[in-house]
Amino acid sequence: MNKNINLLTKPPRRTPIIVSQKIKFILKNKIFCELGCAEGDNLALVNEYAKRVIGIDINVDRIHFAKERNLNVEICDYRIESIPRADIYYFWPSNSLRDTPYLIWRLVSKMHHNRVIIFGCDNAVKNDRIISYIYSIFSKRLTFRYNEGSGFRENGFFSINIIYTSDIFFFNYIIIFILSLTLRLTAYLNHRINF
Repeated sequence: MNKNINLLTKPPRRTPIIVSQKIKFILKNKIFCELGCAEGDNLALVNEYAKRVIGIDINVDRIHFAKERNLNVEICDYRIESIPRADIYYFWPSNSLRDTPYLIWRLVSKMHHNRVIIFGCDNAVKNDRIISYIYSIFSKRLTFRYNEGSGFRENGFFSINIIYTSDIFFFNYIIIFILSLTLRLTAYLNHRINF
């Protein structure tokens, strides 16, 4: 990691540093977009390897910090607004059961082939783990040990799933659609029951 990068937050509020190091081989000469970039810590790390980085987030305060760091970021709600075009998309939403299936379906169904979708999974969080294992049917799942402190969720195991859209065929689209719909419905029902 570049020693000049000043990271503002620690896990679990940001992706562990090891992720940018493990995916650097995919990033070379590619445009990288992080959906939910927060203050831009992960963008700053990935910027060392990618051709260009773009970050979006719905939180105005967090985007303000990212802009102060001269990162290419914008305010955007990925649920309802257009997502910038990129070669590689990364996300690790706070509500994986609700947002991960939605984003996977949105990116797989609306984008051109030859894109890469990467999503994070904190193995200490049950819903993250379940979603990661379910989508490993269509992706490569990699798990890394990380240690960025002694606090809660500052160390342990973090996984990423890498989906190459060029490897998805028609039958897989149907399965991804059904999975995404089912998981989103489950998230909605969970929310209504626990409300």
